[in-house]
This record gives sequence, structure tokens and C-alpha cells, in this order.
Amino acid sequence: MKVGLHQPQYIPWPGYFAKILYCDFFYYYDTAQYVKNSIINRNKVLINRGGSYLTIPVTKGRLAETIGEKRVVDERWKEKHRKTIAANYAKHPNFSELKMLVDEALNTDSEYLCEYNISFIKAVCEYLNIKTIIKYSSDYDINKHYEPTKYIINIVKNEKGTEYVSGSGALNYLDRELLKDNGIVLKCFNFISSPYSQKGKESFVPGLSIIDLVANLPIVTIREYLKSNWRPI
Repeated sequence: MKVGLHQPQYIPWPGYFAKILYCDFFYYYDTAQYVKNSIINRNKVLINRGGSYLTIPVTKGRLAETIGEKRVVDERWKEKHRKTIAANYAKHPNFSELKMLVDEALNTDSEYLCEYNISFIKAVCEYLNIKTIIKYSSDYDINKHYEPTKYIINIVKNEKGTEYVSGSGALNYLDRELLKDNGIVLKCFNFISSPYSQKGKESFVPGLSIIDLVANLPIVTIREYLKSNWRPI
């Protein structure tokens, strides 16, 4: 069984969904510490000629506040995001499908950032027919203060997993030998943003939210794009 873990981000880039698609079990790491000025509350969409951030405003909160505890402020951001997405994607081939996914997330009635992030991720997974079993780290009694390798071991063992799936960053902080001693193989990948057809663009703009893929390509093509660009290290 392949197990992955990742902080729930706002309108994530395609690599996030490639990781979910590859895994048998995927955990929203909502017990991770919130990091200011990260992509947890913002991501890039195509605006005018390039990629620009859409950001959810959040409370300052405590220094050690988790992602699951972080609150949003001033709901006017919702209408701003709707209008920005419509202004830049209304003429794209799949705008009606994109609007449905965005509305599902923005219609969430919550004061917590995490709920908006996860609502969008769930909507996209359903749209792309991704069947991975998804859970929350906060639902399990796993000590979040464990050092990273021990925490991962407990997450993977919770699902009787044999592989932990991660990006290349894991090579810098996880102990492969300790994982191996516990019957777990570390599988690291990079996601390559290979060019695809972007309506109205002569040159490809990389690094955008999956919103851009949904707007431009059919479901089958998106799934193949995610699989072919999720490459082992």
C-alpha cells in the first residue's frame, strides 16, 4: 500500500493531485504548523499575461497555530476570486466545469481556511474520478511532536502501508534506514510541468493551479498528464 501526506493547500497545482492519484491512502496534514506567506492560503492562476496569486486573507493567530486552526477573515475575498477566475477563464473550453468546482469550494460555510482548501481538493478529485482513500491527520492519535521519520512511520503503519510517497524534499529530512527497518520504502518523485495547450497563450505559463488544467483540457487528458509528469527520482 502506498501512503502519502501533504498539507491541504488552496487551489493546489497539478503535482498535488498527481501525488493523490498515485497513492492508495492520502492524508491531509492538517495538524502541521501553518507557515506564513506559503501556498497554504494562496496559489497561482493565469491572470492577463502570466501567473498571479489568489490569496485567502487569514488571521495573524498564534506562532504555533496549525493549518487546521487557521481562520479566514473578511469574506469579500470570495467574490473577488470568483470575478478574477471568470474574467480570465470565461472563454476557455471547460469554464462551466471550472466554475462548478470553484463554487463548490467558495460556497463552503466555515471560518477555517482548511475547510475551503479541502472542499476544492475533494471537488477536483471527484471531477477527475480519483478513488484514493483520503483521511485527516487530525483524526488519529499520532503525536505531532514526533521527529518527522517517526511520525511518517506511524502514519504509514496506520494503513499497513509498505511505501511512503513524497516529493524530493523528503530526502533532506527523512531517515531512509529507519523507514527500511520498519518495513517502509521511501518513494520520491518530482512533478514536471510539461507544456500543454493554454487558450490564448503563445508561450506556456508553468506553475499554475490545477484550475488552469481544468479550464483547458478534458478529464481523460488531465489524468494522463498527471500520471506522465509524476516521475520517480
